[in-house]
Amino acid sequence: MKVAIAFVIVIAAITMAPSQASRPALAVAFLYDLTTSAVPLMLNKQVADDRQLEDVTGCLVAEIASTDTLRFGFITSHLYLSRPYAASEMPDFYRKVVRPTVVSPDNRAGPSPIWDAIDKTISSMTTDSGRRAVIVMTDGLSTGNVHSVSEVVDHANAAGVSISGIYAGNPFALWKEWPVHVGDTLSAIASDTGGLYVVPKGEDYREVRQTSPVSKRNLNKAIEQIFERLRR
Repeated sequence: MKVAIAFVIVIAAITMAPSQASRPALAVAFLYDLTTSAVPLMLNKQVADDRQLEDVTGCLVAEIASTDTLRFGFITSHLYLSRPYAASEMPDFYRKVVRPTVVSPDNRAGPSPIWDAIDKTISSMTTDSGRRAVIVMTDGLSTGNVHSVSEVVDHANAAGVSISGIYAGNPFALWKEWPVHVGDTLSAIASDTGGLYVVPKGEDYREVRQTSPVSKRNLNKAIEQIFERLRR
């Protein structure tokens, strides 16, 4: 009987070890675009009124493993960025960390310096332990930047930080003709830094965000796809 028990323990240890080794620790910074082009229906409301923000926070928290950390930030005319939170601090993360954030409507109605926000986030993550990654949920309509896209990509690669994106904004922006399409820019940034760009679809529609709100299920799919890429 003792021999049999020892045998089972050894087998369990052997089969679990590769799984543990295949999940590198991640240091993730998630940036949510609160500017009026990305969330126009929220202009005169507070963070607590954004149901989709609550949904995406829940999806993120579900992906945070025991050795990971998570920063949460908001893109407005300037950057709101939290400290890194450990996995042990994830319970009730939305209510304790995200929801209490107060963002001025004036900051939301101003410019949208998305590239500068990403660049500043990369600098803030210098001492974060693990495989570092920025995930930005935005429409990609960036204005008022000091840094160019190429400068941000160079900074990310030099710092060993990947940049991933989730499209959020007016669905018609995806269909309009642009000199450089917003989706192409975000997709190129992700590709050049080892990240992934995802466009989640509205439930039963070929639209996203306001015209057809993205379901939590589809948000979860987008988050899962990105985390699968990050853990490779």
